[in-house]
Amino acid sequence: MQIKAKRIFLVETQFRSRMALAVLIFIGIFLLRGFLAASQGILKAAKAEKELVLNIPIMEKLLEARSMKKSVRTVEAEEGPISLEGTYVKDGVAYALINGTILSVGDMYGDYEIASIEFGVAVLDNQLTKERKILQFFYYE
Repeated sequence: MQIKAKRIFLVETQFRSRMALAVLIFIGIFLLRGFLAASQGILKAAKAEKELVLNIPIMEKLLEARSMKKSVRTVEAEEGPISLEGTYVKDGVAYALINGTILSVGDMYGDYEIASIEFGVAVLDNQLTKERKILQFFYYE
């Protein structure tokens, strides 16, 4: 029996290659199970963090406001210069008052698209000429 086993391991190359392949597959399965267990732990932690954030009322409103699909509005531009009259934020969405019209990011004002709105500043990109206008307003007392 011992001689037969020695012959199988030392002489039979086909048997050795099959055994090596079986060992590699076993190691691969073991590593894959460890990786999956670690990723499930990370996923559980992320879900717990999301639940914690959603339990805060103001965060729920902010996430709702940001995830809503916004329809792009097109407003006809008035003749004359474009002037920024004010900016404000409501429910996490920034708005700008431009020539008496309330606009938000993504809206079109004539040929201009509202690129960004920050406190006292609105950036408009002309879709035809690729010109960028930066509008600012100043508050005087």
